[in-house]
Amino acid sequence: MTVVTANGSIRTVSDHENADLFWAMRGAGHNFGIVTSFKYRIYDSIPTWYIATFIYTKDKLDAVFSALNDQNDNGNQPKELTTYTVFAFNSSISNEPVIIVSLWYAGPASSAHPYTLPFLALNPLHTNNDSVPYPSLADAVGTGVNSPVCSPGMSVGIFPVGILKFNISTNHQIYNLYSELVTQRPEFAGSVVQFEAYAMSSVRSVKAKSTAYAHREDNLLG
Repeated sequence: MTVVTANGSIRTVSDHENADLFWAMRGAGHNFGIVTSFKYRIYDSIPTWYIATFIYTKDKLDAVFSALNDQNDNGNQPKELTTYTVFAFNSSISNEPVIIVSLWYAGPASSAHPYTLPFLALNPLHTNNDSVPYPSLADAVGTGVNSPVCSPGMSVGIFPVGILKFNISTNHQIYNLYSELVTQRPEFAGSVVQFEAYAMSSVRSVKAKSTAYAHREDNLLG
């Protein structure tokens, strides 16, 4: 990339030129300079994505997170698979928070089927599934520019923590704290607690010391 630093110098930054700056600009924060151009590796998109959603009540918490831990397999879940799980309030279903598990699979429904079976086996209250073209994926999962989370004036605070696996007893405590918070402070009823699991093989293929990013050993986001 081409970077203008604080003293006005124009630098080419790469593995071979200004390598220390290249290391820092990949994970150590901002304020190292202004990037005026860059080369980026791109990949062919997957034309069709399969999305499956399952909703459970609190009594399924142990089983749900056991299934998620099994599927994550210590960070070795398939590269095509992402899971996104939340505690959220939905008064039309329950007076307590529900557990919503979403699986996003880069490929057809037939290939995703083995990964949905463990969650279907837990007898969810509600299920939904759909196949969407890649350009529609962000809207389909609720993160598109026209989605409520991106509405003008919307303020979203996200406070993640990296973990190796889901601790079920801790998740019970988180669930209870979240439930108590929203019961006492109804203005937080639109908040959620989210748990994310992504394929980590490509992240770990980058040598840990080659960039300033410090969390390549984390498997999950909570």
